[in-house]
Amino acid sequence: MKKIVLTVSFVIAFAFGCALSGSALADAPIDISSAEVTTAYESYTYTGEEICPNVKVNVTYTDKKGKEKTVKLVRDTDFTVLYSDNTDVGTASIEVTGIGAYKGTAYGTFNIDARKVTDKKFSVKLKSNAKAGHAPKFAVTYNDKKLSKNKDYTITVKGTDKAGYKAGKAVIKGKGNFRGKVSIKFNVYPTMVRGIKAKNVKQNTLTLKWKSKSDEGVSGYKVYRADNKAGKNKRLIKTVGSNSASIGDVYSATKLYFFVVAYKTTDGKTVKSDLSNACITCTKPKQPQLNYVVKKKDNKIYLNWNGVYNPSGYEIKYSLDRKMKNNVNVAKAKASKSGKTIKVPDNGYAYFVKIRAYKTYSKNGKKKTVYGPWSVKMSSIFGRVYKTYTTNYPYNPNRTTNLRLACKAIDGKILNPGETFSFNGTVGPRTAAKGYKPATIFTGPNSHAKGVGGGICQVASTMFNAALLANFPIVERHQHSQKVTYCPVGRDAAIFWGSENFRFKNNLQYPVKIRMSCKDGKVTCTFAVSYKIKAPKVNLNVYRNGKNYTLKRSVDGNVNYTAHSTY
Repeated sequence: MKKIVLTVSFVIAFAFGCALSGSALADAPIDISSAEVTTAYESYTYTGEEICPNVKVNVTYTDKKGKEKTVKLVRDTDFTVLYSDNTDVGTASIEVTGIGAYKGTAYGTFNIDARKVTDKKFSVKLKSNAKAGHAPKFAVTYNDKKLSKNKDYTITVKGTDKAGYKAGKAVIKGKGNFRGKVSIKFNVYPTMVRGIKAKNVKQNTLTLKWKSKSDEGVSGYKVYRADNKAGKNKRLIKTVGSNSASIGDVYSATKLYFFVVAYKTTDGKTVKSDLSNACITCTKPKQPQLNYVVKKKDNKIYLNWNGVYNPSGYEIKYSLDRKMKNNVNVAKAKASKSGKTIKVPDNGYAYFVKIRAYKTYSKNGKKKTVYGPWSVKMSSIFGRVYKTYTTNYPYNPNRTTNLRLACKAIDGKILNPGETFSFNGTVGPRTAAKGYKPATIFTGPNSHAKGVGGGICQVASTMFNAALLANFPIVERHQHSQKVTYCPVGRDAAIFWGSENFRFKNNLQYPVKIRMSCKDGKVTCTFAVSYKIKAPKVNLNVYRNGKNYTLKRSVDGNVNYTAHSTY
């Protein structure tokens, strides 16, 4: 039995000894303080994380028999490892502590080298676009982690003073944990256009002006129009090279939204600024045509006008002062109206009236109003056009002077009910002393000559046609000895001092004011009245019979005037 026990004891002892790493059979732990501590490589490249390479620990000791032995230790069985300074570039430290059959501490080191910035995990991206005069911001990362400027890298930026495609360049140099350099090119965009203002805004045109970007080297500007201040349905309407643009072909009384973009083109490549803020403006309404101003009963005047496109309403001014400087009254009318009755004091005087359209719109939360031009001023006396007629004349200095003098003599003549107008009686003799000039006159069917006052038969013929259309009775009219070109055949009226006159009668129950004008190649005769009355519908027909012409005027199918001509 004892032998068996000894045998078992030996086996147990052997087994225990084999369990010791490195087959160490010493009774006391082996000191590893002089052990060789190494890693697979002497240097590792920076990763941004702690670097913990595998550690090799070889310990040499002398056994009981005096023999020197070297044993390779096993981590976490024979020793534990502690790393320090093992993240950033430099020398990392390893501390190995024996456990189990080993005791003491051994030390080792390894190097951490800087990583090249050309590494694919090293990234340089624009955080914001570069604008002329302003360097962009960069996002520099390694392995998706943000790096610190002046700690991990330095950056030098050039070429941002002017706008251009790939005009900017950034050079990034590694620092600390990184080495080497990398460069990138980037676009430099013009800065946003600012200070846009609408100038000289009219009914259908305006001018846009803004602060120049010439110092940024821009090639030009693109002007856009949109449907609202957010730029909805933005469309390009003009491209210009300077900081202004003339805008046409826009509707009157319309709110408009304009935007401007600066651009730079280099070798066919274009960079643009951001869309500017909206320039909001409104075109002026057009000028309404005041048709007439008339007196009504119960201390009222009534005015009528032709409306304009898209107004918010109309503003009316009226005053007893012809110049409309004193005691001016203001009234408003809705946009849908074309007439208005205004109550006024009954003081026996004529009121002078004018009207204009206005447009109200909002701009940046504030209400604004733009006004169109005033209409022609009219008086409540003779404020309604009863009938008018115009003929054209070619410019000839002497003849035009004669036309103007004759028109001036007639203009403003008031013809009372039942009164007859006499051309010769109103104009008087045409003499050089009055300023009349020599011009062509007819002296027979086939002859002509120069005569003082020549050409004023056109004034008489213009009045003749206006009188025909007004259905005024024609008291006296003469034909020319030759055909004239300024009115239809059979509808001319010749005058000659002392023998041929032109006369017609006012058959209305109201006074008539004669307005005669000679301007811009047109002679116009207008009959104006103070009351709201309508002229009858007149039909004028000229019939030819051989060399003879017959003019007939009819109203409601009844002929009330006939005139004959032989050309």
